[in-house]
Amino acid sequence: MKLFLAITLQFLSVLASPTSSVDKNGDGKIVGGYPANIEDFPYQGALMYRNRFLCGCSIISDQWILTAAHCTKGGKDKYFSVRVGSNYHARGGEVIQAKEVFNHPDYNSSTVNMDFALIHLQRPIEFNDKKQPVHLSELWEPIALHSRCKVSGWGETRDSTESNESLRAVVVNILDPEICHQAYSKFGDIYNENMLCAGHIDGGKDACFGDSGGPLVCEGRHVGVVSWGADCALPGHPGVYAKSAVVREWIRKHAGI
Repeated sequence: MKLFLAITLQFLSVLASPTSSVDKNGDGKIVGGYPANIEDFPYQGALMYRNRFLCGCSIISDQWILTAAHCTKGGKDKYFSVRVGSNYHARGGEVIQAKEVFNHPDYNSSTVNMDFALIHLQRPIEFNDKKQPVHLSELWEPIALHSRCKVSGWGETRDSTESNESLRAVVVNILDPEICHQAYSKFGDIYNENMLCAGHIDGGKDACFGDSGGPLVCEGRHVGVVSWGADCALPGHPGVYAKSAVVREWIRKHAGI
């Protein structure tokens, strides 16, 4: 068993490769999820590179996007763009080019620690019922264990009758961090306080390849960025999310929000 970053495979030739300890092989999916409407997830965006779908992302203001650093590290800023306001990652909505990309300075590709990136857009998003910013969690706001949260994205599906062209979502639970610490201890001491453990102990429901950078939202608050895990919805191995509250000051510094 290897670790994966939940990123789509198409861009390995143009973006930085991960270290040998991390595996990007897979067929990408929201596992055990349901069809979703963008009106219910208006903060969801599709990050593109050279006009091809790469990762999920979140609208945090009219000119700023939050995603995962492992989606953007090694890419050229001018080739990134974001599609917002659409159920589909390849059509509809509004597409805006990136002006500048900021990977978190403490991002570590070997341990996937501090897996955050900010994207400054060239022009503001025109907000409506399909395009809205998400509320970012603060460090002083507790995230209760067993909270039911939602992950959304355009990863591939295991079921051939379910299209990955349209937005899907899945409900996951916030789990005791010790579960993830023990589950991934064989890979070293890589799970830490900058991460969240979420999913289902029995497996079956999870984010996976292609959903990287997307939002984990609990009661209307963005609490995590889809980051990494082991295989897809594997029993005893929940998904790991970069905890967005730990970078609120960094976000304020760059985005002013």
